[in-house]
Amino acid sequence: MYNDPDIRRHNPRNVLAGVVLIIVGVVILSVLTVTFIDNRCYDDSTAWLPVYPNATVQSVEYDYFRAWGIGETEMILVSPDDRITVNTWYANTMEEIAKKYTGRGLADTDYQIRRNPNGDGTVITLSSACANS
Repeated sequence: MYNDPDIRRHNPRNVLAGVVLIIVGVVILSVLTVTFIDNRCYDDSTAWLPVYPNATVQSVEYDYFRAWGIGETEMILVSPDDRITVNTWYANTMEEIAKKYTGRGLADTDYQIRRNPNGDGTVITLSSACANS
């Protein structure tokens, strides 16, 4: 057996502890990164997709942790107001938002306004896709 005092033997227990420490570090950094990106997505989406006043939420669908976070979100709103009134409100509101924010951020947002096929009023569709590619 070779016995050199300059060569250190690695204890299997210390190696295992080191591997576990590295895995825990990677998990913690991953959770922090996903949480940071999810919060940025939420902030960007909610900033660029205001909810029309007096509209009622008909449905909200999302495919990740929460609505407006990472992934895709779609919200359907119904308003008793006519399409022209709703369209004017969104045009004016989006102009004000564009003055306040210099960039779009991480979220790719869109809204659609159409006449309510089930009666009077308007259907508003708000959608966001963020960090899902």
